[in-house]
Amino acid sequence: MEFECYDVGHLYILDYHLGRKTNMHKPIIVQFLTGILGGIPSSIEHLLHMKQTAENLFRSEMELFIHGTGPQNMRAAAYGAMMGTNIRVGQEDNVTERPGRLFKSNAEQIEKIRRIMDEFDIGLATAEEARKRLGLPHPAPKVAPMPA
Repeated sequence: MEFECYDVGHLYILDYHLGRKTNMHKPIIVQFLTGILGGIPSSIEHLLHMKQTAENLFRSEMELFIHGTGPQNMRAAAYGAMMGTNIRVGQEDNVTERPGRLFKSNAEQIEKIRRIMDEFDIGLATAEEARKRLGLPHPAPKVAPMPA
C-alpha cells in the first residue's frame, strides 16, 4: 500500500492511523509528492526535513519515494536519489521539463533522470529488481494474438 504525503503533517497523520491498525503489511510505501499548491516545496531543506521525520516515525518499516511535481520534478528526483531514497518520474504529475518545453513521454523523463544519475554514479534498479523489492508480481507474459 502506498501513502502519498504532501506535507510533514501528513506523516504524523499516517503514523497515528498506522498505530491504530496493527495488521498493516510492512514495509509501507511512503511517497512524498512535493511542489503541489498547498504542500511542501521541492527544495532540498524541505525534502531533508520530510525524510528525517519519516525515518524517525517509521524507521525500517518503510520504502521511501520522492516525487516532485511541476518544473522542479527532476531536481527533486536528483535530490531524493542523492539522499538515498527511491524516486519516481512520469507524466502523471509532470508534463513540462522547464517553462515552455513539454516532455514528449514518460520514456523521455526516465532517460533524463538516468543521465543525471549516471553523472553521480547512482545505480538504478531494473524493473525486475523494483518488483522484487516492493513485493509486486511479475507482469503477465505478452501473448501474440492468434491469426484470423
